[in-house]
Amino acid sequence: MTVAKAVAPAVAVLASIALSFAECRSSPDDHSAKTLNELKQCRLNQYRATNLMFLHIPKNAGTSIERYVGRLKAKPTSTERLCSGWHIPPRLFVPNPYVAADTWCVVRHPLDRLLSMYKMQYAGVLDRLNSTTSANHWLQTRFARVVPEWRDLSPAKKDDCHSLPQSMYVWDANGTRTCGLVLRFERIAHDFDALMKRHGIDFRWGESDVSHHLDTNLTIADVLPSVRRLMEQKYLEDYCRLGYAPEFYDCKVSRYWRANTTLTPVNL
Repeated sequence: MTVAKAVAPAVAVLASIALSFAECRSSPDDHSAKTLNELKQCRLNQYRATNLMFLHIPKNAGTSIERYVGRLKAKPTSTERLCSGWHIPPRLFVPNPYVAADTWCVVRHPLDRLLSMYKMQYAGVLDRLNSTTSANHWLQTRFARVVPEWRDLSPAKKDDCHSLPQSMYVWDANGTRTCGLVLRFERIAHDFDALMKRHGIDFRWGESDVSHHLDTNLTIADVLPSVRRLMEQKYLEDYCRLGYAPEFYDCKVSRYWRANTTLTPVNL
């Protein structure tokens, strides 16, 4: 058998796969379950044909995104087994399964993320979901004892790493980027669609079930100034390094202030 004949079947298969990846879009007249499942699988095949890896930062639409692209299956061999494998920062994996250049993640305003944790904890409890007093008290008591710089990671064991700083996922302990492609929660539909389009993937935000907790009236504006300052102390690197610190004139000064100041939680 010649080399050409031996290679021909493989070339035909690859060509078939390439054609199937060329376009995974639905017909306006066909929305059967079978067709929708086939489209989802087609788009998932498109995604898997790239080198993209999704890094799940808890409380940043991670569960919704995993309904598109699947979940990390690697398991850590580090002694720092804090939580579910897909919630663990790259810096705690041995070896690290993520390749920074191909890894993408979503970041979010730190206070908005913390309020999302509160809403998750009290989902279905309407009097709590709409209580600014309850939310401020929860933020104060939940994070008052967290050690600056998160040198003690034990608090994260209690909430499956939902409370770990986002910056721990985007950079390693030496300051090297571990998430190369950062999307913003505040514009998730635009950023997600742009990323998929750039890599020739027909996934579009909103085409899969999106996980949300109950809507509430609570917003960042409801966080008391004293509680806000406490959160800024505990999550200063998220504010500064992720670009959510317009109120800080100089993050270096803020870091010095945090290292030399102890905030006393207020009584609510």
